[in-house]
Amino acid sequence: MLLATAVVGGCDDFPRDPDDTSRKVQGGILLVGLIDNPPWVQVEDAAPQGVEVDLVQDLAGTLNATVEWIRGSDHDLLTALEARHIHLVIGGLSTDSLWKDQVALTRPYFHEVLVVAATAGPSLRNIDGRTILVSPGTTEAMRVEDHGGVPVLEGTAGVETGLSVKPNWKLQPGEQAVYEMQNVEHVWAVAPGENAWLIGVDAFLRRSAARVREALRSWPG
Repeated sequence: MLLATAVVGGCDDFPRDPDDTSRKVQGGILLVGLIDNPPWVQVEDAAPQGVEVDLVQDLAGTLNATVEWIRGSDHDLLTALEARHIHLVIGGLSTDSLWKDQVALTRPYFHEVLVVAATAGPSLRNIDGRTILVSPGTTEAMRVEDHGGVPVLEGTAGVETGLSVKPNWKLQPGEQAVYEMQNVEHVWAVAPGENAWLIGVDAFLRRSAARVREALRSWPG
């Protein structure tokens, strides 16, 4: 089983869980906080969806555990995780999370690059003053402004530009990345100090990483 090596007693310096998380979730309830951030997590009135939601379901299957989804704000969920009231928080988190000193982060399991894409043309040294199409409901506009560009929402009437922002895994045939804006190393957050649990989740993510890109490409959004 996934966490078997993480819960078996051994030498005194073997990673342990002060709150016994690894044992509690085996055949028990896995409490998972959801940060709404498609395509990683999409929180709906019914069952949540998303690439990381599917991964958690797979993790629960290896543990013979039942997932209980916890909805809330980023702050409330990560505060609950810090207090060990829940076991895991997902939602497109990255290594530069402001909570990295309060909770435990897994090792990066997926590398993503936010790029400016075009169908033709040379690479750009900068995007100063350039009009760039961005998706609604994302942080893309902020990233474009940070780099000196002018963000415009996709579908805006009267705007003609051959440049758009997207993660590198979303590039279509015939598109190329002409400018890199941000490198993102994706992680999950677990309760601090639960070292055996962290090791087990890390191992699961390493085994699952190869299929993440295809899952992202299949996301309907």
